[in-house]
Amino acid sequence: MQVKRRYTHCSFIARSLKRRETIKPKKYSNNNKQPQIFTMSENAITSSTTTLGPLSGALGAHVLPSSAATATNSTSRYYDMNIRINEDLTASASETGQLKHVINEKIKNKEFFYGLEIMARTYEPNVVLDYKSLGPLMPLFTSIVWLGMDYWQVENLADIGAINLARQIKPHMMVLPHFSCYRLTEDRLRKFLDLNFPNVLSVRGDYYDTQQAYKYSSELVTAIRSIRGDTITIGVAGYPEGHPECKSVEEDMDNLVRKVSAGADFIITQICFSSRAIIDFIRRCRAKDIKIPILVGIFVPDNFRMLEAMLRITQIRMPAVELEEYRQHSILGRAQFTEFAIERAAEMIDAILHSNEVEVYGLQFFSMNKFENIPKVLEKIMQNKNNI
Repeated sequence: MQVKRRYTHCSFIARSLKRRETIKPKKYSNNNKQPQIFTMSENAITSSTTTLGPLSGALGAHVLPSSAATATNSTSRYYDMNIRINEDLTASASETGQLKHVINEKIKNKEFFYGLEIMARTYEPNVVLDYKSLGPLMPLFTSIVWLGMDYWQVENLADIGAINLARQIKPHMMVLPHFSCYRLTEDRLRKFLDLNFPNVLSVRGDYYDTQQAYKYSSELVTAIRSIRGDTITIGVAGYPEGHPECKSVEEDMDNLVRKVSAGADFIITQICFSSRAIIDFIRRCRAKDIKIPILVGIFVPDNFRMLEAMLRITQIRMPAVELEEYRQHSILGRAQFTEFAIERAAEMIDAILHSNEVEVYGLQFFSMNKFENIPKVLEKIMQNKNNI
């Protein structure tokens, strides 16, 4: 049995950034009251009003032990995501809960929208996603990463953190759980689809096993569509600069055509720092008669180390001069770096939204569970009222 690695997914990147770090457990008091926090554990959904302490996680990328086992370990530590949701938080939704209907309506009305990608696990304690902190413009949907190397061996899907997180968010906002091909069987796929999520992002995943039932995302899309018909919205990934494993941009485009022909409803682009590359990619898609919506993936680096890791692992191309600009701003300090990264992201988004060559109305922010910069980017693009 041969397992191959694919370095393109944020879950692997996050593990890579943290693998040499040790996070020591801290003790937390239950005496101080906190605002309502929803705790997403691997084994249950709980509502807590007392603590933001470390939660159950995993000892490593391939193990999902109990909370007790995790509590005694101080290396390779994972924590579960905490979310804060206002009771009055509601998002646009269709009667079926399917994203494709709402996305198509937004595009028809030329309305700006965005989604937020998060992971059910964090690599630091006390990480909280407070939707209110994102500003007046709420995400249309929350996209949840599937950690294939971890989740494939959890027999009961109800015990998986990403599933629990999706269930918690679903009553308040449209949710887009990812699902990967890694070691997937038809029986496992049917069990996932029986959970009746109205949306899914089909991905091959960071890793794949040569013996798995579905080797490519296009095959998974075909299977999902065959089982659920038109009762589910299916998203897929697109690569503006070509997938690293493809011999050419043309070959990669042919792969995308196969995913669309299999039944994909929309595309989310891989991280890219070039507005020109994204615009050219969308033009190639339209020339290939790919008519479904394309959402542009946006990554705002939190620090230079994270940016370097992203470029190295995903094999994304960035001109040396531009990379040096990021490096110089990092030397000036964290505040200067983030201000520069926010400005560059806003400029790129503005160039895409105002391009006369393509029509784009939707984004997805790859948060890596770092949320501070996202509302600042949104504020900048909202200042230009032509965007919203």
